[in-house]
Amino acid sequence: MKHLWMVALLLCAAYALVGCGGDGNGNGVKTSSPTVSATFPANGATGVSLNTSISITFSEDMDETTLDSIYVSGMTIYRIEYDGALNKVTAYIDSLLEPETSYEVTVSSYCMDKQGENLAADHTFGFTTGVFGCDGLDDPFYSNKSIASAGEIVLNRRYKLLPSCGGAANMHYFKFTLDEATKITAYYKVVYADTSRLGWVTYFLRADGQDYAGQGAGPIVADRCEYQFARSFLPGTYYINTGETNYTGHTAVFEFLLATSEPCEDDMYEDNDFFDEATPVSEGDIFLRGCSLDKDFFSIDLSAGQTLVVTLDCSNPTTELHRIVGYNAVEQERGYYQGYANPSSITLTATASETHYVEVFWWNNDMTYSLNFNITGP
Repeated sequence: MKHLWMVALLLCAAYALVGCGGDGNGNGVKTSSPTVSATFPANGATGVSLNTSISITFSEDMDETTLDSIYVSGMTIYRIEYDGALNKVTAYIDSLLEPETSYEVTVSSYCMDKQGENLAADHTFGFTTGVFGCDGLDDPFYSNKSIASAGEIVLNRRYKLLPSCGGAANMHYFKFTLDEATKITAYYKVVYADTSRLGWVTYFLRADGQDYAGQGAGPIVADRCEYQFARSFLPGTYYINTGETNYTGHTAVFEFLLATSEPCEDDMYEDNDFFDEATPVSEGDIFLRGCSLDKDFFSIDLSAGQTLVVTLDCSNPTTELHRIVGYNAVEQERGYYQGYANPSSITLTATASETHYVEVFWWNNDMTYSLNFNITGP
């Protein structure tokens, strides 16, 4: 009988242990409140960069819909992003922080974890910013002024970067690697500029510096400039060059994000985005697909005196659809240019036995078209 009582006591103890952390009735439901386990900046930090973002790490996986209850004294948070894998929220401020100023961050008790438990009380922490100037503005990629020193960008992560600080205009180089065909969209928001006449330019590049496509903006106004620039890529390593241009002697800070999405589907002749990748073709028709900002190059050999007529016919035409350009053997444009109409034709005449090139460029995604190459003459 004594042994039976011991077994019963052990079973009761085990049952009580299983109930630990539950709802008090042994039902295994968590009732402990989430807590703030880490912050950036840390509480009491000094000399904090004026273009910092605020991050808070929680002890539990949080309900993302409740995380808009985070406040920074005297500042406006315009974007909240949550990383569920790290239980970390990042708050992006809509402008630079003031130099040599103390700030208090409040994480409201309204913030709730996935089990419906709120913080037990508001959590507050504070920090003090540094001086204004290059030393008071952080940029982890500041030395990336060439392809050789390009900063490795983590896709789908935001950065606050410094394109220039009181001196000559600075261009930044970043690189990214894709394991599969992907559309890359570069998003920009200028959060500070000491001028309203700030020029901006962006290029997608390959490793030798030749650009796939570029886009410019300006003059722009800080706190009101947001734009995006996108292109589809095949697997590989690529570069992007971006920053202030045209206007020097200014300081500017911008928020930058390379976001991924489903790519535009191109055709079997890719990669043929440059002259040295041109697809060799002969007389007749080929049927193709084109993507926005994509250049497709084709090459064809002509004998002296032969004339080539290339006709582009798009099956889903739109306004401002395309351009088609003819080049001679040394890749110099000969003025044969047609655009916007459908169909479009160019005519090339060879003065010697030489290779000619045809470029097609698109402003729309998922364009289906044909090219007809017709040769006349000796």
